[in-house]
Amino acid sequence: RKVDAQIDVGFLRRQLDGCEEWHGDSCNELTGELKNMVPSPDFMLIDVVDMCLVSPGEPRRYVALSYVWGANGENSFLTTVSNVSYLQQAMALKSRWGELPDTIQDAITVMQALGERYLWVDSLCIIQDDAENKQANIESMADVYAGATFAIVAATRQHARAGLPGVRPESRGRPQRRAAVGDSRELVLIDDMELLLAHAPWMTRGWTYQEWFYSSRCLMFLEGQVVFSCRCATWREDVICEQGGPNKVTDLNKVDLSYMGLGYELRPFRRFYLQRDIARDIGDILMNTIHEYRTRKLTYDGDILNAFQGVLADFARLLDSNELMGAVLRVLDWCVLVQVQGVRRTQFPSWSWVGWADFPQWIQEDDLLKWINEKCWIVWHHRGITGDTIERVERDQTIEWNPDPELLECSEAEDWNGIPFAARVQWKTY
Repeated sequence: RKVDAQIDVGFLRRQLDGCEEWHGDSCNELTGELKNMVPSPDFMLIDVVDMCLVSPGEPRRYVALSYVWGANGENSFLTTVSNVSYLQQAMALKSRWGELPDTIQDAITVMQALGERYLWVDSLCIIQDDAENKQANIESMADVYAGATFAIVAATRQHARAGLPGVRPESRGRPQRRAAVGDSRELVLIDDMELLLAHAPWMTRGWTYQEWFYSSRCLMFLEGQVVFSCRCATWREDVICEQGGPNKVTDLNKVDLSYMGLGYELRPFRRFYLQRDIARDIGDILMNTIHEYRTRKLTYDGDILNAFQGVLADFARLLDSNELMGAVLRVLDWCVLVQVQGVRRTQFPSWSWVGWADFPQWIQEDDLLKWINEKCWIVWHHRGITGDTIERVERDQTIEWNPDPELLECSEAEDWNGIPFAARVQWKTY
């Protein structure tokens, strides 16, 4: 398909509508209940019709922007304690339009063209100099992106002033490569999406990881075209694959087009995560998620926990638990069995992976007992069965433990990661 010099908004609208019609609940929110809740009491949205900030008291259909701020002040127009009241007045953003970064301007333009009304942008919808407001929003970040109908993603631009490719004239950045064959046909060179995304700033930054992880649908603005990615399909401007109705629709996730170099599985780890039983496999899921996140970069090293806080909070909620300093408390025993070295982040505890700058590695099952006996500096304590006594555990001491009989009757493969650590140790006859 020939790609125009500017985006075809009608085409993007058809992709979004096609996904909502054909895929149904498969492409809805990640945790099930988010469409019926406001992510946090401090939640604000941009009303792109009245051009101001609003605080919805009830759930609204909204879109989230995912982009890279930049490190040199490219995203300098921020909501603060001093201007938030003004920005909540009708047309306030229109009067300050020239001060908004190009990427936010373009996102609002796309929203208006698509007929969507409410947009979430972190720099405007979070009061940046209000520590309490900021922390509440950081902790609900997973809910924000999972609850959005879709995300607008500035994937290949370095900072907030760079805009969305294809929204403005002469802004595509990478013209479609075509060659005439005779009088009526052209050959087109198809770009490999995985290669384009692998080096895209958005895919290498730490803050955008949870945005990528939780967004059910993404309009990904790349150099040269827009790619639509949801849980069930990947559709793109230069390949006709999204037409035919709910029973006939072809998507690039289900057709072997590897010989064309399409890179059709754009978010494979999300699919891996969604297919797992989190209560059973939390250790493996959390380890792999942290490893994925740690491959990304942060401008400020101290953001290592904040940029991952939404993921941790979501895991903890799904397990009816809490999180603390990078650990989910239900599996705190597993979380502290981490091998780290190198530079310390002194503002975080040494027992957590966030307390060290190097890549964390968790103790494997075969090495567990040896590590606890010879290398672990943790002083373990045992809480009595009734919970009214706490005793220090010496290294040569054996604890008698009375587990729930149902746990020990389950098969090891099904419940190894879901039972308390004491039961795991006893089960393995250590």
